[in-house]
Amino acid sequence: MSQVDVSYGILHYNPKGKTDPRFAFLKAARSLAAHATLPYEVFVIDQGNNQHEALFCKHTADELGFNFIGLKHNVGISRGINLLANMARGRYVSLVTSDVEFTPNLDVNLVKTLETNADIWQVCPASDQSDIIYQRHDFQSSGLVRTFAQELTIQFWSRDVFRKVGYFDERWKACYENLDYALRIFLAGGFAAISHDTFCPHDFHMSMRSGARDHAYE
Repeated sequence: MSQVDVSYGILHYNPKGKTDPRFAFLKAARSLAAHATLPYEVFVIDQGNNQHEALFCKHTADELGFNFIGLKHNVGISRGINLLANMARGRYVSLVTSDVEFTPNLDVNLVKTLETNADIWQVCPASDQSDIIYQRHDFQSSGLVRTFAQELTIQFWSRDVFRKVGYFDERWKACYENLDYALRIFLAGGFAAISHDTFCPHDFHMSMRSGARDHAYE
């Protein structure tokens, strides 16, 4: 069995097969395949999409040599991350949301951050768009910002973190689940961090257009 350093998961939910989410997902998947350099495995997790959209997901996964997991229902982001953490063979686990682009050296920089900072248990890149001002790339030119609140973009964890902190709270279906998890990391003795030495474009308006935030408390 080949070595795996990072186990990635891409969650995709687009039941109506709209064009914008589909192209965003395709961009995220292809950019990961183009720029990830550490040995990896990828799970594309289809969240109960219609048959046409699920086939699109599967064909994309097959084209890129990724694993495809087809779910009958949308189980939510938290449950999707927990599934990934349980399937992962890598030393590190990474969620790649379907509205971002994976950029060169991102994996190397974020894994190095975890390896060289014992107090950082979760790290993500700075992005161009975020509701959280210190997560935007124009807030700080370089370095790390330790925090107990983040938005999901591309998250990296050591697999050990899920033993220390536990899994994501599956009562959070979409949005705010990472704010909860970052706070739990802080209460357990670690930090979530944003690396301003690493960047990913993020179309975070996708969540608002899809209505995900409106359903976060259902």
